[in-house]
Amino acid sequence: MLTPVFEGAHIALDNLRVNKLRTFLTIIGIIIGVAAVISVVTVIDGLNKQVAQTFMTQGSNVFSVRRLPQVILSRDDFLKYNKRKPLTVEDALFLREKCVSCAVVGWDVSTLATVKYGNEKSEGVGIRGISDRVLAIEAVEFDAGRPLTSHEIVSGAKVCIVGWDIVTNLFPGRDPLGKEISISGVGFTIVGVAKRLGTIFGFSRDNFVFIPITAYQRIYGTRQSISILVAAQDTDTVDKTMQEVRIWMRMRRGTSFRDKDDGFSIETSQIFLDLYANATSNIYLVSFIVSGISLVVGGIVVMNIMLVSVTERTREIGIRKACGARRRDILVQFLIEAVVISAVGGVFGIVAGYVLAWLISIYTNFPMAIKTTSAVLGVSVSSLVGIVFGVYPASRAARLDPIEALRAE
Repeated sequence: MLTPVFEGAHIALDNLRVNKLRTFLTIIGIIIGVAAVISVVTVIDGLNKQVAQTFMTQGSNVFSVRRLPQVILSRDDFLKYNKRKPLTVEDALFLREKCVSCAVVGWDVSTLATVKYGNEKSEGVGIRGISDRVLAIEAVEFDAGRPLTSHEIVSGAKVCIVGWDIVTNLFPGRDPLGKEISISGVGFTIVGVAKRLGTIFGFSRDNFVFIPITAYQRIYGTRQSISILVAAQDTDTVDKTMQEVRIWMRMRRGTSFRDKDDGFSIETSQIFLDLYANATSNIYLVSFIVSGISLVVGGIVVMNIMLVSVTERTREIGIRKACGARRRDILVQFLIEAVVISAVGGVFGIVAGYVLAWLISIYTNFPMAIKTTSAVLGVSVSSLVGIVFGVYPASRAARLDPIEALRAE
């Protein structure tokens, strides 16, 4: 059963070795197509992985309670949500006391400001006032220094933690620890440098300063609504904890059970992942279609070359049939030839695709994620292209009349 297949494969490989230039030119089309698919898949996987890591920094068991949703899609919603009362530190303390299923409760508030050191300044810096336990909830790691202590946060000490953009902009080549920076005219001593987080979609995640929330409110006042961060016991109890938080918050605010609006929004990081997925799904689909077109073009090249090969080898086909070769044997021979061309092109295309994705990653700062599944996909797709576009030339060769084929010159 397998002997005709192996024989056909042997003849097909011999023919490819004899016609090296033709084989190479045919393979180029497949290489380009597979490289396009692999590079797109690799870059997209890298982006998806980075986005997931970015938005899930707080952990899958963490959610937030906010006055306004983080994503507002219409003007009417914006006007409706702006009627809500601000969340206060007292709300957060109430929740910390009452919520049984809450493992950790913290709160923060933020704004943008200019940070100065001597004659240097950094604009548009995210100034974030944090309560105790926020650093623990978000699992903030440090490259140097230490976190803020509970005493410093409660007393409103003028100390801070900075991100790497502050170090790069204000302290190039110098140790920032112990230095005093000015935030909205108030001096804060740097006691810690957070671990570098990098960028996403060209936006830096390291342009921030953490200060005690009590110090923040002395500078900017207490009227601004805070955000409450809650960590459930584990991932399995997140929904239960969110429900308990909703009940306690509605009770504290005296919200009627008839009122559909809680007066606050409870959100997890999943909202950003869903928004990202919805925003990029069509873009990714178009990318796959465009890269797939190049594979189709490569397949057409394979079919064209195979048709030329059938025409040139008509007499050879006649001799094989005269010697007892069946239609199936001829069909298998040419089909294997098409598949081998496509599979070899697929292997080289995978390498070219990874190199292309690497170059894209270097010059655009887009992440890349190399997976064995993408390599398997590349070879599988290229082989499938060989089968699809090799069927017609192979069947045409198999249908040749042996007598007419022997007469061919």
